[in-house]
Amino acid sequence: MKDRGIRGGPGIPYVPDATPEASIDPLLTDYIRRELEKIQDYTRDSGDRLTAAELSVGRRNILINGGFDVWQRGTSFFATAGTSEYTADRWRADWSGASGSASRGRFLAGSHEPRKWCIKFDITTSSDYTTLLQAVENGVRYQGKTLTASCYARQAGNRTLYSKCWFYNTSKGESSDNSNLVNITELLGGSTDYKQISWQLEIPHFPSHWNLDDIVYLIFNLCDTYDDTSTDPWTFTVFDVQLEEGERATPFEILSIGETLALCQRYYTVITGETGLLPESASSTLTVRRLTMTFPTMMRVTPSCSVSGVTNGSITNLTQSPTSIRFYGSASAANQYLYCTHIVADAEI
Repeated sequence: MKDRGIRGGPGIPYVPDATPEASIDPLLTDYIRRELEKIQDYTRDSGDRLTAAELSVGRRNILINGGFDVWQRGTSFFATAGTSEYTADRWRADWSGASGSASRGRFLAGSHEPRKWCIKFDITTSSDYTTLLQAVENGVRYQGKTLTASCYARQAGNRTLYSKCWFYNTSKGESSDNSNLVNITELLGGSTDYKQISWQLEIPHFPSHWNLDDIVYLIFNLCDTYDDTSTDPWTFTVFDVQLEEGERATPFEILSIGETLALCQRYYTVITGETGLLPESASSTLTVRRLTMTFPTMMRVTPSCSVSGVTNGSITNLTQSPTSIRFYGSASAANQYLYCTHIVADAEI
């Protein structure tokens, strides 16, 4: 019988049936084996079968940086009452009347492997609301659906924390009704160790006067003191946060650091190190300097940009687009090298 193999297009070698293993990358084989084992372990532990949709190829996690791997802005942040600030990339803290901090935590070797990082809220006094949230683009796709959130977390202190989802319409400057509030504190049940929890959020439909072409974000509040106005201190530590379509949680989706960083850089990019501005031309004897730099990934919108660490002159103008930034500068002397050491491009929601 004639050998039936796999023949690709131009430049792709013919692979005979007799030795299919020769065409398979051992690293890919190992990856598939580990993923299957992870699914089998999950199915065995949960006593339930995952559907084909829940095992589909592609990103399941609606959130970015749910493993808290990327911290471009720093790793410690202190509450200023009545303000909001981004902490770990894509995660915003709304402080209201709180005083305290949010910081990156690290697990000890052998603890909760293979994850390494978490975020910790340490609130010394609080009133009104204190929230950790993430805004998701293209919120229109989620209206009327059931989303399932999951994480590992632990809490201390006499405060009740909630989770919810809601929409914000930037075109109209309006917010929608919240999804049903879920009591996170109750799910944790007073555990002093990290506990894996999951919960469902029924996402409301848009108000009737909203349009499908409005710019609408889905806002996911991971922990929210809501309308609890007490001043009792509390802490909340969490990692492996996932939000996905459907009525049950699947294993946390682990991406490489490079993948997660690239997703975060659509919203915020920090470039450090010496960035030199060039003369107008190779033969120029003037002090004018310029440089066009392409961002690592295309940003969500044209970012606001700042430059610091400027040496041997000044940056006189910046122009930017979602794909690049152009510097104009003036060196202190015609023969001097003008450079900066820190560039920030911010296109967050």
